[in-house]
Amino acid sequence: MKIFEYRDGARNQHRSIALLAVIQCWVRGWDGAVIKRLDLERILSLQKFKQERLEWLIEDFSSYFPHSRLIYATIQVAPTFQFFCVSRKNIDFLNEGDFDSWPITVEKAAAGGVHVGMLEIPKTRTALNAIGVDQALPFLRAGTNYYESVISAYLLLLSQGKIPPESLNTQD
Repeated sequence: MKIFEYRDGARNQHRSIALLAVIQCWVRGWDGAVIKRLDLERILSLQKFKQERLEWLIEDFSSYFPHSRLIYATIQVAPTFQFFCVSRKNIDFLNEGDFDSWPITVEKAAAGGVHVGMLEIPKTRTALNAIGVDQALPFLRAGTNYYESVISAYLLLLSQGKIPPESLNTQD
Protein backbone atom coordinates (compact mmCIF):
# COMPACT_ATOMS: atom_id res chain seq x y z
CA MET A 1 0.00 0.00 0.00
CA LYS A 2 2.79 2.48 0.84
CA ILE A 3 4.46 2.08 -2.57
CA PHE A 4 1.14 2.77 -4.30
CA GLU A 5 0.59 5.88 -2.17
CA TYR A 6 4.15 7.06 -2.83
CA ARG A 7 3.75 6.52 -6.58
CA ASP A 8 0.41 8.30 -6.59
CA GLY A 9 1.86 11.27 -4.71
CA ALA A 10 4.84 11.42 -7.07
CA ARG A 11 2.49 11.34 -10.08
CA ASN A 12 0.53 14.28 -8.68
CA GLN A 13 3.73 16.28 -8.10
CA HIS A 14 5.06 15.52 -11.59
CA ARG A 15 1.79 16.42 -13.30
CA SER A 16 1.59 19.73 -11.44
CA ILE A 17 5.08 20.64 -12.62
CA ALA A 18 4.23 19.49 -16.15
CA LEU A 19 1.10 21.65 -16.19
CA LEU A 20 3.11 24.64 -14.99
CA ALA A 21 5.60 23.94 -17.81
CA VAL A 22 2.78 23.74 -20.38
CA ILE A 23 1.39 27.10 -19.30
CA GLN A 24 4.78 28.79 -19.21
CA CYS A 25 5.68 27.36 -22.65
CA TRP A 26 2.41 28.66 -24.05
CA VAL A 27 2.86 32.13 -22.52
CA ARG A 28 6.45 32.41 -23.78
CA GLY A 29 5.93 30.79 -27.19
CA TRP A 30 8.21 27.85 -26.43
CA ASP A 31 7.88 24.32 -27.79
CA GLY A 32 9.55 22.92 -24.73
CA ALA A 33 11.29 23.65 -21.48
CA VAL A 34 14.44 22.70 -19.69
CA ILE A 35 14.14 22.19 -15.94
CA LYS A 36 17.23 22.28 -13.76
CA ARG A 37 17.84 19.38 -11.43
CA LEU A 38 18.22 21.85 -8.56
CA ASP A 39 14.73 23.22 -9.20
CA LEU A 40 13.27 19.70 -9.29
CA GLU A 41 15.06 18.85 -6.03
CA ARG A 42 13.60 21.97 -4.43
CA ILE A 43 10.04 21.38 -5.68
CA LEU A 44 10.00 17.64 -4.95
CA SER A 45 11.95 17.86 -1.66
CA LEU A 46 14.49 15.36 -2.95
CA GLN A 47 18.24 15.28 -2.67
CA LYS A 48 18.75 12.13 -4.69
CA PHE A 49 16.89 10.73 -7.68
CA LYS A 50 16.61 6.97 -7.99
CA GLN A 51 16.27 5.52 -11.47
CA GLU A 52 12.67 4.52 -10.80
CA ARG A 53 11.73 8.11 -9.88
CA LEU A 54 13.33 9.38 -13.10
CA GLU A 55 11.31 6.86 -15.10
CA TRP A 56 8.15 8.04 -13.35
CA LEU A 57 9.06 11.66 -14.14
CA ILE A 58 9.36 10.90 -17.85
CA GLU A 59 6.17 8.83 -17.84
CA ASP A 60 4.16 11.48 -16.00
CA PHE A 61 5.29 14.31 -18.27
CA SER A 62 4.57 12.30 -21.45
CA SER A 63 0.87 13.27 -21.59
CA TYR A 64 1.90 16.92 -21.76
CA PHE A 65 5.25 16.66 -23.55
CA PRO A 66 5.68 13.57 -25.76
CA HIS A 67 9.42 14.15 -26.09
CA SER A 68 11.72 14.25 -23.08
CA ARG A 69 15.33 13.67 -22.18
CA LEU A 70 17.40 13.58 -19.06
CA ILE A 71 20.63 15.46 -19.67
CA TYR A 72 23.59 14.15 -17.72
CA ALA A 73 26.67 16.09 -16.64
CA THR A 74 29.51 15.39 -19.05
CA ILE A 75 32.35 16.18 -16.65
CA GLN A 76 31.53 14.01 -13.64
CA VAL A 77 32.87 10.51 -13.02
CA ALA A 78 29.52 9.19 -11.79
CA PRO A 79 26.91 10.50 -14.24
CA THR A 80 24.08 12.44 -12.65
CA PHE A 81 21.37 14.21 -14.55
CA GLN A 82 21.54 17.99 -14.51
CA PHE A 83 18.58 18.94 -16.69
CA PHE A 84 15.23 17.50 -17.64
CA CYS A 85 14.31 18.63 -21.15
CA VAL A 86 10.71 18.27 -22.31
CA SER A 87 9.15 19.26 -25.61
CA ARG A 88 6.09 18.84 -27.77
CA LYS A 89 8.50 18.44 -30.71
CA ASN A 90 11.29 15.94 -31.27
CA ILE A 91 14.50 16.86 -29.42
CA ASP A 92 16.57 13.77 -30.20
CA PHE A 93 19.06 15.89 -32.15
CA LEU A 94 20.21 17.63 -28.95
CA ASN A 95 23.32 16.03 -27.46
CA GLU A 96 24.61 15.99 -23.90
CA GLY A 97 27.38 18.46 -24.76
CA ASP A 98 24.88 20.95 -26.17
CA PHE A 99 23.77 21.72 -22.62
CA ASP A 100 27.21 22.87 -21.45
CA SER A 101 26.32 26.37 -22.67
CA TRP A 102 22.74 27.60 -22.47
CA PRO A 103 23.00 29.98 -25.49
CA ILE A 104 24.33 27.12 -27.64
CA THR A 105 21.46 24.89 -26.49
CA VAL A 106 18.84 27.48 -27.44
CA GLU A 107 20.57 28.17 -30.77
CA LYS A 108 20.90 24.50 -31.71
CA ALA A 109 17.31 23.75 -30.69
CA ALA A 110 16.03 26.71 -32.74
CA ALA A 111 18.06 25.51 -35.75
CA GLY A 112 16.22 22.18 -35.35
CA GLY A 113 12.87 23.98 -35.30
CA VAL A 114 12.32 23.72 -31.54
CA HIS A 115 12.10 26.81 -29.33
CA VAL A 116 13.02 26.00 -25.74
CA GLY A 117 13.45 28.03 -22.60
CA MET A 118 14.61 27.45 -19.07
CA LEU A 119 11.67 26.87 -16.75
CA GLU A 120 12.35 28.44 -13.40
CA ILE A 121 10.38 28.61 -10.22
CA PRO A 122 10.46 31.92 -8.31
CA LYS A 123 13.01 31.71 -5.54
CA THR A 124 11.70 34.52 -3.37
CA ARG A 125 8.42 34.95 -1.57
CA THR A 126 8.26 38.58 -2.72
CA ALA A 127 7.72 37.49 -6.32
CA LEU A 128 5.00 35.10 -5.22
CA ASN A 129 3.18 37.58 -3.01
CA ALA A 130 3.02 40.00 -5.94
CA ILE A 131 0.63 37.67 -7.81
CA GLY A 132 -1.42 36.76 -4.75
CA VAL A 133 -0.32 33.13 -4.41
CA ASP A 134 -0.26 33.46 -0.63
CA GLN A 135 -4.05 33.91 -0.58
CA ALA A 136 -4.46 30.30 -1.74
CA LEU A 137 -1.72 28.69 0.36
CA PRO A 138 -3.90 28.14 3.48
CA PHE A 139 -6.23 25.92 1.45
CA LEU A 140 -3.51 23.56 0.29
CA ARG A 141 -2.28 20.34 1.87
CA ALA A 142 -0.29 20.74 5.03
CA GLY A 143 3.09 19.06 4.97
CA THR A 144 4.03 19.89 1.40
CA ASN A 145 7.04 22.03 0.77
CA TYR A 146 6.59 25.70 0.00
CA TYR A 147 7.49 25.50 -3.70
CA GLU A 148 5.14 22.60 -4.36
CA SER A 149 2.41 24.63 -2.65
CA VAL A 150 3.24 27.65 -4.79
CA ILE A 151 2.74 25.65 -7.99
CA SER A 152 -0.56 24.30 -6.70
CA ALA A 153 -1.70 27.77 -5.61
CA TYR A 154 -0.74 29.27 -8.98
CA LEU A 155 -2.69 26.57 -10.84
CA LEU A 156 -5.66 26.96 -8.47
CA LEU A 157 -5.84 30.74 -8.88
CA LEU A 158 -5.35 30.40 -12.63
CA SER A 159 -8.19 27.88 -12.95
CA GLN A 160 -10.49 30.23 -11.03
CA GLY A 161 -9.66 33.11 -13.35
CA LYS A 162 -8.17 35.15 -10.50
CA ILE A 163 -4.78 35.64 -12.18
CA PRO A 164 -3.57 35.68 -15.80
CA PRO A 165 -1.15 32.93 -16.93
CA GLU A 166 1.72 35.37 -17.39
CA SER A 167 1.48 36.59 -13.79
CA LEU A 168 4.09 34.11 -12.54
CA ASN A 169 7.31 36.10 -12.63
CA THR A 170 10.16 33.61 -12.69
CA GLN A 171 12.78 36.25 -13.39
CA ASP A 172 12.91 37.51 -9.78
